[in-house]
Order: sequence, then structure tokens, then C-alpha cells
Amino acid sequence: MRVAVILGAAVRAEGPSPALRRRIGAALALWHDGAVDAMVACGAGGEAAAIAAALTGAGVPADAIRIEDRSRTTEENLRHARPVLRDLGAAETVIVTDWYHAPRVRLVARRLGLEAGIHAATDWRRGIGLRQWRAALREAPALAWYWVKVPRDARD
Repeated sequence: MRVAVILGAAVRAEGPSPALRRRIGAALALWHDGAVDAMVACGAGGEAAAIAAALTGAGVPADAIRIEDRSRTTEENLRHARPVLRDLGAAETVIVTDWYHAPRVRLVARRLGLEAGIHAATDWRRGIGLRQWRAALREAPALAWYWVKVPRDARD
């Protein structure tokens, strides 16, 4: 089974943030292309629920979606998704996130022993906006922090 893990991002009063909408759109593209058989929506604070609602609203069957709604960080997203992936019998995993977040996601996945590809949720046709460049600049210290914070063998 091929499974997409969609990492959470902010949900505002008006709905999913642009980052979360990009990630949902990328996950839907994978689904509609037949690249994945199931999805894991990650994130506390309504993020996982917003992802699941958008996916089902776009035609993904509810039984193809699992919700992981305890995580508040990238590390927690992946740590809490691992048992869900095992329960699904995932043979292949692809993590859906933004391009600027991908290096940190790769680092954490490796350190958690999670073999996964990355699917960057960026619509290059619309260009990279100022918010994405700001997010990319914030990722540099976050990557350094995770390099120190997440042990080299963080498997449970």
C-alpha cells in the first residue's frame, strides 16, 4: 500500500492557511493520479480535521483517510504517523509538505527510521510568494535546531 502523510499547517478562522491548502492540493493530485492508496492527515488544533474535510470534499473516500491529531511539531507529525503507517501496512510512504520544509522533514524522517519520499507542495506556475521565502528563511534555524534536538537514532 502506498500512503501519503500530509503534514499540518495553520488553520485560521476563515479556513486552512495557504500552506495547508497547497499541501491538500498536492495530496489530492497524488490521489487523483493513483500514486497513493491512503492518506494520513496530521496536525493538532484542527489541522488534521481540516485536511480530512478537504480531502473528502474533493472525493477521497473517508475510509482511505486516517487522522493523527495529536502532533504540534514536525517531529511529532512523523513520530505519531509511524504507528498509523504500520497499521495500514504501508509499503511506500510519501510525505507531503512545502519545498522549504522538505530538508527538515527528510532529517527527521531519517532519524526516526522512516523511509519516505517527499512530495513538495508548491505551485511553481503561480510563483513563489514573499510568505514562502520568509518561511524558507525561518527554516534555516529550525533545521539547525532539529539537527541538535532529534537524536540520530530516535526510533522507539
